[in-house]
Amino acid sequence: MRPNSKVTLAYDVVADAAIESVPSLGPSASFSSREIGMPVKANTSEPLSLEELTSQLGQIPGVARAEPLSFVDLDPGSLSMGATRPPEAARVFGLDKRYLEQDPSIRIVDGSYEPGAGLLSAEAARSLSLSPGDAVQVRVPGLSQPLSVRISGITDVSRAKSLFYSREGKQLEQFVYVRNTVIVGPEVFANTIVPAFQNVATAPGTILRNQPILEVDVFMVREPLDADPATALAQTKTVAGAVNTVAPGQDVLIDNISNALEVASEDARTAKRMFVFLGLPGVLLAAILTSYAGGVLASALRREQAILRIRGANRHHLLRMHALRTLILAVVGSVLGVALGLASAAAVLSADALASASPSACSPRLCWAPAQDFSPLASRSTRQAGAPSTVRSATSERNWPHGPHSGDSSGSIS
Repeated sequence: MRPNSKVTLAYDVVADAAIESVPSLGPSASFSSREIGMPVKANTSEPLSLEELTSQLGQIPGVARAEPLSFVDLDPGSLSMGATRPPEAARVFGLDKRYLEQDPSIRIVDGSYEPGAGLLSAEAARSLSLSPGDAVQVRVPGLSQPLSVRISGITDVSRAKSLFYSREGKQLEQFVYVRNTVIVGPEVFANTIVPAFQNVATAPGTILRNQPILEVDVFMVREPLDADPATALAQTKTVAGAVNTVAPGQDVLIDNISNALEVASEDARTAKRMFVFLGLPGVLLAAILTSYAGGVLASALRREQAILRIRGANRHHLLRMHALRTLILAVVGSVLGVALGLASAAAVLSADALASASPSACSPRLCWAPAQDFSPLASRSTRQAGAPSTVRSATSERNWPHGPHSGDSSGSIS
C-alpha cells in the first residue's frame, strides 16, 4: 500500500438476537500492522509526537517539568572500537543536555558534553581503552554500516535510577544495570536509530527482540505534597489522572511515585497500629514504674522527712519535695531512653542515614521519599517506538510513528 492510501472493507453482520436499533450498536474498528503492533482504533487522530507529548505534559498543574527520554537495548557485541568488541549487551540512550543537568546521578567523570557527540559509560570505556575524542561503532539493526559516534565524555551512570529502573512487569522499578551504554543526542536517536528499527520491523520474516522505547519523565512539584503519605497519594493520583487525559489510548502510565506512596501509606497505618498495641502499654508501664520508683524513694527518705517535720515542715512542703524528686527522675529516665533509642537506631541504620533524613519529608508518623528516590519523576510516560505511547510520572510508551505501512497487517471489527 502507498502512504495515505485508503482501503474499503465490505462485510455482513449476522445478529444472533433481536436488535432494537442498529445505530445504537456503535460499530467500531481497529487495525494493526508489523510496524504498529498494538491495535489502533480506526478514524482516530494521529498519535502525539514525543515533542508534543512532552510539551502538553509539562503544562499540567502540579508538574514541575517533563523531560523526553529514548533508549533501546542492543544485542551482545554491538559496541566496538577497532578490533575490540566487548561481549556484553549494550544500551543506547537518546537524551539532551537539559536531562543531564537535571539528573545529578548521571556524572561526567572525564571530558564534557558536546552537541553532536556522545557519552560512554566508564565500564565500556575501560573495556575499549577509550579516551574522550575517540569514536565507537554501534551496530544497529537496519543499518548497513555501524553507527559511528565520537565520544566527548566518559560518564558514571551506575546510580542513574531514571535510566535503569525496569519498565517491565515482574521487574517493574527494579534497578537493572547495563554496563555498556552510549548516550547520543535525541536527534540522532530519532532520525537514525528509530528509522533503522522501523525498516527491520516492516521486513517480512524478521523478529526483533527489542524495540526503541520513547518516554517522557514527568517531575512533580514536591513542595505542595502533604507530609501525610495518604494525603500525598491522593494528590499524586490527581496529577496522574490529568496525565492520562493528555493522550488517551496512546500512553501507558507507570506511576512510580503513587506506588511508593501506597507502600508508605500502608506503613503509616501499620505504625499507628503498632503505636496503639505497643505505645500505650509502654506509657502505662512507664507510669507504674515511675510511681513505684517514687514510692521507693519516699520510703528511703522517711527519716529525712521526720527530721524536716520536727523542724517545722508541713505536709504540703513534703509532697512538693517528693513530686519534684519524682519529676526529675522521670525526666532523666526519658532523656536516657531517647539517647539509647537514637544510639540503637544509629547502630542499625547508620549515623549517615539518620543525618541525611530531610525534615520536610518527615511526618510525625513516617518519613517517606517522593519519586525522586525511585525515578526522576513523579510521573513517567513510556512508549515503544512503534506502538501507542506510555507515561511513567506518570511514563509514556508509544508505537512506531505512523508512516508508510508495509508488511503484514491485521484488523478487527467489533
